[in-house]
Amino acid sequence: MQKVKNSGISSSNGNPTKEDKENELLQSALALFWVREEENGELEALTDSMRKDISIIRKRVDLINKEEREREREREREREREREREREYMNLLRLIIRRIKKGSTCIQLVDESGRMRLKKLEDLTKNTQSLHLQKGIWVMCDVLN
Repeated sequence: MQKVKNSGISSSNGNPTKEDKENELLQSALALFWVREEENGELEALTDSMRKDISIIRKRVDLINKEEREREREREREREREREREREYMNLLRLIIRRIKKGSTCIQLVDESGRMRLKKLEDLTKNTQSLHLQKGIWVMCDVLN
């Protein structure tokens, strides 16, 4: 039994032996393993690249979210300042209304006081005229007498 190598396969009579089949199967499995290993390496490189990209994207998203939270806080502070200005405005408006009412009361009091003064003045005028008349009558009586 002589083994002859034929295209990488040894056989004694041209038929591959069990050992040859196993070797061929082993070489085929090894080649497939290396192809898959290479694919895995490429996938890992791609995965690493994707992980880096995803990490960068996450950092950007986190930064944007942080900036958005800051903007929202600033908007809330601005809304609070606006509410405070509205409260101050309403308080001033109430104060002005009270003073206007008080002022109108004062005007009414001044007006009433003016009317009372006029009435007293009229009364005094009447009294004075009456006194002048009475004095005039007395003077006339004295003259006549």
